[in-house]
Amino acid sequence: MPTLAPKWTNPTGGWWWHARAWRSQNAWRPVMQAMHDEWVQQSPSADRLVLIGPSAGWMLSREWLGRFKRVETWDIDPWAGRLFDWRHGRALRHAGVMVHHFVGDAWEHESEWLRIDQESLYWFDNVLGQLRFMQAPELVRQRIERVKTRLSHVAWGSVHDRYSGPLRGMDTAPPAWRSSCGIDLLAPRAQDWLQAWGAEGSWLDHLTENVFRPQTPVLNLAWPFKPDFGHWLEMGWQLP
Repeated sequence: MPTLAPKWTNPTGGWWWHARAWRSQNAWRPVMQAMHDEWVQQSPSADRLVLIGPSAGWMLSREWLGRFKRVETWDIDPWAGRLFDWRHGRALRHAGVMVHHFVGDAWEHESEWLRIDQESLYWFDNVLGQLRFMQAPELVRQRIERVKTRLSHVAWGSVHDRYSGPLRGMDTAPPAWRSSCGIDLLAPRAQDWLQAWGAEGSWLDHLTENVFRPQTPVLNLAWPFKPDFGHWLEMGWQLP
């Protein structure tokens, strides 16, 4: 039975991430397809998409991005925008999408991207679950509550880590499944799903149990980050 792990440090971003993402595209294809289907089928419509922490867009759906008139990215990695254009630029230009990249810590430049209007959709791309590596737990929860409060009048969404931990090297990840948000690691359905994936040992809580309002429907995804280590992702939307 997977159990909760104590806090430990983990590097995020940088060239090691780009290299791993590029090498892992085949292994990650099933979870990327499930995310693609969710974006295409469930995403609210908008003219402007603001992406917080998308890196090079390694796991983003090109079809979904092509639905917007304008896409803005915010990432602290100075190489993220160039690599994003390398991956998606030609297709988005062909679709007539204007793309603008901003380098910096989105949390320090909130006033620049958080223009509250009904024509914008805000997407947190696997970033809220990384806050726990940057701040103390109580500050992480405060920041997540601030996001929810500031964006309560517009449409926004997130995919983020709920938990992560060691695997027994299983070849196939279990299928995605739906639930209400914030399901606990020790819930019977969660344990059955994790056991089918070969989860073992101590799993880290990423402090994202309250990203969405209570009872918000979400998609739970198994992300085989590397052969012996997995991430449980939660993906969902909030409407005004």
